[in-house]
Amino acid sequence: MAEVVVASGSSSKPKVTIVVAVILACVVLFCLLAQGPCLISAIRRGRQKRATTEVVSISAAIEAYKRQNGHCPGSAKSQEPVWQFAPLGHFSRDLTASAGKEIPLLDPWGNAYLYGCKASDDCYCIVCLGNNGKMESKEIPTQFKGTHCFESDIIAYNGQLVQASEGKQVSCGDAGYRE
Repeated sequence: MAEVVVASGSSSKPKVTIVVAVILACVVLFCLLAQGPCLISAIRRGRQKRATTEVVSISAAIEAYKRQNGHCPGSAKSQEPVWQFAPLGHFSRDLTASAGKEIPLLDPWGNAYLYGCKASDDCYCIVCLGNNGKMESKEIPTQFKGTHCFESDIIAYNGQLVQASEGKQVSCGDAGYRE
């Protein structure tokens, strides 16, 4: 049978180590909480920049399609004088062939990029719904308009970026925000 030996006296080293570890954990937690809003803002800003770059790239693919075919994708099927929107995926095969490379179909938040066509004017637009996944724009701008809200749409109209983030960004009511 094994004999258990109990050392006499108490050692305070394990207690000190635990206290130091708890204090260190509290300091690290405090630092993370203090930097949390900055980190979230940086992530949001990075996604906005990526979406803006992708919207410009998609517009270039549509311009290539127009040069090759003489009209916007989908405009030959309809002569409606109103904007007709569809997920970009409906036109991905044609655009990929025209651009010679894959085009992104989903924005950085996982929403489908929207392609809008106004066939009567041979106009088109690309819309990124932003972090809340909702179409915030009531009208499609035709000249550049900077936005200061993380939730704002990013829009290109006829090959030109017409709505995108500009300057310091803030949350303007992002109850539907998704990381």
